[in-house]
Amino acid sequence: HRDLHYPLRRQRQMCIRDRSLPISDKDGETIVENLLRPTKIYVRLILELLKNSDGIKAISNITGGGITENLPRIFPNSNIGARINLSSWKRPLIFNWLQEQGNIDDQEILKTLNCGIGMILIANKNSGEEIFEILEKKNEAFYIIGEIIETNSDNSKIIFHRD
Repeated sequence: HRDLHYPLRRQRQMCIRDRSLPISDKDGETIVENLLRPTKIYVRLILELLKNSDGIKAISNITGGGITENLPRIFPNSNIGARINLSSWKRPLIFNWLQEQGNIDDQEILKTLNCGIGMILIANKNSGEEIFEILEKKNEAFYIIGEIIETNSDNSKIIFHRD
């Protein structure tokens, strides 16, 4: 998913000056190629998952606002939150590059960009296997990134940690 508009304002001139700088996990891909890669569209995949699993309870599209701002929008009340393990997926290198070049702290980048997580599904634990099977058949990358927790309404709704 491409949600890089805002931080790119700071980096635009560097990208234009050195279009050949390799940056991505993909072999030989340049910064420009990475940034011009089209947005992933999830509609067909999500419809198939919903058709074949009744265990999905909520879906959050992670765009501008990152996990920090998008995920809480699906919580039904102020006592619900999430504990997200930042070690559960490999963040694409473009986000590391943007963070370093823009001198962006961890909290800000997680509040601004999706950091490689374009969609979050909240599902019953006992529905995991059927959901995983569908995603594997579609060759979709997926990660178990956290859990839903109870929180006090005064606390942050998203708690980030690393294992």
